[in-house]
Amino acid sequence: MNSCISQEILAEMFDGAILSDMCKKVGCPSLNSSDDIADYLISYVLRHYDTTVDGEVKPKISNFYGKHKKFTRFILISLSLFYSTDNIIESINKYRFSDLLKWEVEHIVPQSQKYNKFNSKNSKLKNQLGNLTILTKDTNVNISNKSFFKKCNKIEEFEKELRVNEVFCYQKVNFSKEDIRSREVSLNEYIYKIFIKDNGEMLRQKLKEYSDGLQKLGDYSFVQ
Repeated sequence: MNSCISQEILAEMFDGAILSDMCKKVGCPSLNSSDDIADYLISYVLRHYDTTVDGEVKPKISNFYGKHKKFTRFILISLSLFYSTDNIIESINKYRFSDLLKWEVEHIVPQSQKYNKFNSKNSKLKNQLGNLTILTKDTNVNISNKSFFKKCNKIEEFEKELRVNEVFCYQKVNFSKEDIRSREVSLNEYIYKIFIKDNGEMLRQKLKEYSDGLQKLGDYSFVQ
């Protein structure tokens, strides 16, 4: 796999804004194998997360909705593609996350919610990863600033199938501040298992699955 093909592979998974942010933050190296792609994605994650001796990840950033929004899209897309038992080629073709105009980052607890509002003590929770997800633009327009309960009833089933959207399957009226914290812990566990545990073995297996699948389809020639 030459570097041009590797960029095409990345472009199938992620939109141009994410790829530009990767290049800005961790460079644009020559990627000649699926393992090279894995190393590249891991280095991007480690620009935003620290690892602990207890086998956890801890974010270096506090606002995932501001200037780090591109990275947030990357993480939410990655969790959807890599932390899944579904075939990765089928998932990529089904969801088309590379379409920047199709998917948007959305708050689970609305910024202007009437009840359970954010106050000065917990305002940082609003833009933490535990309160953010990715939805189609059409869905986002329909549910923006609605209550959690109404969002659960409006989101399309194929969106609820995503790992990051399993929260909308809960039978709850409100999504509390403690729920945000708990979800962030879960998402950080997924991030650790994908990118850090056993040198990113889960990520490497998914990328190999992708490369092997494309080989069978005759789309690309991979160098392992």
